[in-house]
Formats: sequence, structure tokens, C-alpha cells
Amino acid sequence: MPCIYGARPIRDMHPRILAKALLSAEDFWARCGSVEALPVAIDWLKEQLSDQPLNFYNHTQHKLAVPFVLARLGRHQEALAEMERKGFGTFMRDDTVQKLKALVAAEKA
Repeated sequence: MPCIYGARPIRDMHPRILAKALLSAEDFWARCGSVEALPVAIDWLKEQLSDQPLNFYNHTQHKLAVPFVLARLGRHQEALAEMERKGFGTFMRDDTVQKLKALVAAEKA
């Protein structure tokens, strides 16, 4: 939603955008009956967002969630690889990134 033109475009577009977001969220959560099912749902979401200007990895919450889901499932190498992706630490201080990596590594122990 463009916000550079003030509140009007947001006010005019929000019903359509919100309805679409809710349907997408319902589709996502319908795929997740357990923590173990999350990687498949995440892959589905990556595919859904692949043709969008803001793809899966443009959303900070995705970059943070995926490594911790993978670590929780014992997939530590994949979790650490996700944290090494370009842009993982964008908008985070270096010490914060290191602390997050340490948390994933500690999950392995």
C-alpha cells in the first residue's frame, strides 16, 4: 500500500488488502497441524510470495522465524544456513545477529 500520498490510499485500499491477507493467513495455518508441518507451510509461503515485489525474504519476521523453526526440529545446519543468507542481519546490530546465531547453536546442544 502506498503511503507516500498520505492516508487516503491506505483508507481506500485497506478492505481489499486485509481480505487478501486474511485468506492467505488462513491458507498458511491450514497447512500447519504441528511444528513439524511448518517447513512445508513455509515452503508454500515462499512459493506464494515468489512473484511478489516483496518476496518471502523481504519480511523480517520470516528471516527470523525460519531458522528457529528449523533448529526446533533438529535441522541445525539448515537453520544456520538460513542465518547466513544475504540480508539476514539487515536492520539488526551485529551483536544481535551473533546472539541469534548463538541461540540457534545452543538449541543443538
